[in-house]
Amino acid sequence: STSTSTSTSTTTTTTTTTVDDLTDAITAVGYEVQQVLSDNTNTSTTKDGSDASSPAVSAAAKMEQLQQSQDKNVLNRKRAFFHSLIGTVPISILTMILPHIALFHSWLTTTVTPHTIIRRESIFLAVLGTMVQFYSGASFYKTARHNIIAGQLGMD
Repeated sequence: STSTSTSTSTTTTTTTTTVDDLTDAITAVGYEVQQVLSDNTNTSTTKDGSDASSPAVSAAAKMEQLQQSQDKNVLNRKRAFFHSLIGTVPISILTMILPHIALFHSWLTTTVTPHTIIRRESIFLAVLGTMVQFYSGASFYKTARHNIIAGQLGMD
């Protein structure tokens, strides 16, 4: 009786992914990268070649910069909400209150030209609704554009 033995050898290759590789990949998808360093940083360098352990780019300063950026984003979202609210109030008044007042009802339902079915109310609602939609949703449209260009769709 003869026995045969075969051995297989596997070779594993290790690839190292650097911070710059990750930063480039995230930027390519359309997101912004903010680097935050930990307090135990020794002698690394940032992307622009400056020393990351210097006091000018300490971890506390990076955290403060990140906090300011987040505060700015929150403030921008609040502004967009209040602008949409300011635009939505006239829409609500035009559709819910003014039609019940005889003087405004007849003026709003008057057509723009004699031979069309477009009423004044429709024009006001279209203008106000478009301003609310595109101004308040601008950041979402920008993100969607970046995602479409990158070929990845998300819910943000």
